[in-house]
Amino acid sequence: MLADEITTDLRSTRDLAVTLAQQMNRPMTLKLASKGVNYGSITGNPDGSVDTSKIQGVDADLRVKPFFAEGSTISIREFVVGALHKEMGLEASADPDLLAASAGGRVVTPSGMVLDGSKDKFSPPPAPDKENGNEIDTSLVDHLEFYLLNYFKPGHGQPSRTADGGRKVFNRIGCSSCHVADLTINHDRRVADLETNYDPARACGPPLDACFFNALFASASAFVREVDDGSGLPHLKLPQENSFLVKDIFTDFKRHDVGPNFY
Repeated sequence: MLADEITTDLRSTRDLAVTLAQQMNRPMTLKLASKGVNYGSITGNPDGSVDTSKIQGVDADLRVKPFFAEGSTISIREFVVGALHKEMGLEASADPDLLAASAGGRVVTPSGMVLDGSKDKFSPPPAPDKENGNEIDTSLVDHLEFYLLNYFKPGHGQPSRTADGGRKVFNRIGCSSCHVADLTINHDRRVADLETNYDPARACGPPLDACFFNALFASASAFVREVDDGSGLPHLKLPQENSFLVKDIFTDFKRHDVGPNFY
C-alpha cells in the first residue's frame, strides 16, 4: 500500500514536470519526494521527454518495488505465486490476475491491489507442469494474498538502555532522514491491525514470573464496515480504507548503493 502511494506521488510529480515544461517552453526540474523521503529530482522537457539521471533509489519508471533487495517484484500476488513455484515446486499457472497483468491488462485483485500492465511489468505465472497441470487453485492464491496483506507487524519488546542508545545513534548519524520511523497509509486496504507490546501486567498470569514467551501482549483492532448485499447471507465485511499511521516501520522503500564491498 505504501509502495503504491509513493509510486503514485512520484509519477504525478513526473507528469507535472512535463506539463510545466510544455507551458513554460523550457526544461523544468522538480524534486521527487513522498512521505518525507527524497528520491532525487526529475526534469521534464517541452517535447514530453524526461531526464531521469538525477533519480535516486528507484528505477527510471518511478515504480517502488518493495520485494527483494534488488527491487524486482511489485505485488504480494507476484511474491506468492513466485514462492509457490520456486520454493515449493507448485504451479499456480492459471492465475487470471497475473496472466492479464503480464499481458498488459489492468486488474484489481480480491485484496484491492491494482495490477496495471500498461504502466508496470509483471511476471506471468509459471507454465503448467506437463504431468500435474495447474496445481494451485486461484482461490488459494487469493487467500494467501489476503493473509499476507493483513499479516501482523513486528512487536515492541522489553525497553532497554541499549535499544534506546541504538535509536539515538540511528538518528544522530542521519539514518532516519531516509528510513523514516512512521509513515501514513492514505487508504488502508487491511481489515484488521495487531499491535504487540511488552506488557507484563496483561501477558503474565499469576504468579507474575509465569510469563509466556517474552511478556508480549497483542491487541487486535478490526477495520471493517458491514454492507448488506441483499443476498440474505451474512453482511459483507469490507475494509474501511481509512488512513493509518504505521509506527516504527523504518523503511524508505528506497534502494541504496552500499558500495563495491557489498557486491
